[in-house]
Amino acid sequence: MPISHGGIYFTYDISGNVGTANATVFYNGPISGMVRANGQGNYVITGLIPGLYLVQPAQSGFTFSPLNQQVVITGVNAPNVNFTPTSPQSVEIRSVYVIPKRRPKGLR
Repeated sequence: MPISHGGIYFTYDISGNVGTANATVFYNGPISGMVRANGQGNYVITGLIPGLYLVQPAQSGFTFSPLNQQVVITGVNAPNVNFTPTSPQSVEIRSVYVIPKRRPKGLR
């Protein structure tokens, strides 16, 4: 339940950066859902009640470090829950060797 003080209910936020635009950030805890990071990779999860949350970003073609983070909301916002994206490395082929099946005449 949201914390009430004098009839006013308080909710809290988790925010941070995932390092890549438009990633999806999933959260699971007393309240679960997902949000989308903006063009700079910033995200904000709003309307949370106190409790333990697991936060995990996802985007096709990327892995993130750390994979996920546990965040405890205890009556204050939780800023700077950040992740670093890593895209898979591509392989560049610089040379191709062709091995003939038979030796040309005259070679031993």
